[in-house]
Amino acid sequence: MIKKIFKLAINYLKYNRLMSIILVVCITISIFIPMFTVRISNLANEILSRRAMETPLVIGRKGGSLQLVLNTLYFKADTPDIMQYSVYEDIAGKNAGRVIPLYNKYTARGYPVIGTTLEYFGLRSLAVRSGSSMQVLGDAVLGFNVSRKLGLGAGDSIITDTGSLYNISSMYPLQMSIVGVLEKSNSPDDNVIFTGIKTTWVIDGIGHGHKDLKKAEDIDILSRDRDNIVGSPSVYEYTRITPENIDSFHFHGDPGRFPLTGIIVIPETARKKTILQANINLSETLQAVTPEGIIGNLMKLVFNVQKILSSYFFLVFLSTVLFLALIITLSLQIRKSERHIMQMIGSSKYTIFFILFTQMFTIVLISFGMSVVAVNVLVAFVKYLQFI
Repeated sequence: MIKKIFKLAINYLKYNRLMSIILVVCITISIFIPMFTVRISNLANEILSRRAMETPLVIGRKGGSLQLVLNTLYFKADTPDIMQYSVYEDIAGKNAGRVIPLYNKYTARGYPVIGTTLEYFGLRSLAVRSGSSMQVLGDAVLGFNVSRKLGLGAGDSIITDTGSLYNISSMYPLQMSIVGVLEKSNSPDDNVIFTGIKTTWVIDGIGHGHKDLKKAEDIDILSRDRDNIVGSPSVYEYTRITPENIDSFHFHGDPGRFPLTGIIVIPETARKKTILQANINLSETLQAVTPEGIIGNLMKLVFNVQKILSSYFFLVFLSTVLFLALIITLSLQIRKSERHIMQMIGSSKYTIFFILFTQMFTIVLISFGMSVVAVNVLVAFVKYLQFI
């Protein structure tokens, strides 16, 4: 009996396809939007919180703590105020734990170029998929997504972006040698280019190399005498570091004054973390922040917005339910003669009600199923492309 009623309901929906499709679309949208919003919010919270919990302490110049955390952990946001390399040397000398410097200021082909040390790979458990890690000045290791999207790998090269289209001297482009590609980590590390701290200082213009003008053949010589050769200023800096010229690269000034954007510290104990954080925060120029707390406050704001959106989505869903009720009421009026005929051939009121209920239940079930599928597909797409 139930099987026959269900078959009759399905046949009715097939016969009235346009009305059935409209109902399915309306209900699917009203279910999909709040469900997708909740899933994406939870996913963002999970991804951001996991990385923040893995990073006990971040040190940088005083200013926006959120900007510092986003730039250092997720490689997002504008470059925070620059601090000196001597801060890293001082903290590392205190044996407070693992200390990792970062310099995140430049890009190559639109992707962040992160200057750091090999210890960062150990912190994030990053494995090399092909090639090797950075070894010498000018080496670069690509994140998995960078390699895939640019079609580059070990043995290729990549040039850093210029700072300004109208002032190319604002940052001297450097052609870096790609020596390796990282395994996919499903983290922000997949979307960046890693290199050594000193390499980013070369991009900064702090370090540069010189050509041997006596041996060079492809340069502009301004003047020459027995003991002195003067070349065009354009020959003083290299755009590419090679085994032949790497020994000529050097840095000007006090290394302690060289720039960093952030320092990650993994203290050995909670006590050492508290002491270090307190001492740093006593400084007039530096701050030490706990990323977990910063991201926690950010996610509270996100969830507050989500609550407001949930109220809006509830009103949308309520309006859809009322619209559905209107459709059912009109349908019952239109099908009054149909119900009368069903009663005349022996159908009870219970049977008629069950047929109508089965029709609407089928529509809701199809809508719910489509919403779940659409949400899972989009969430998987977001994870794959790492929009968060």
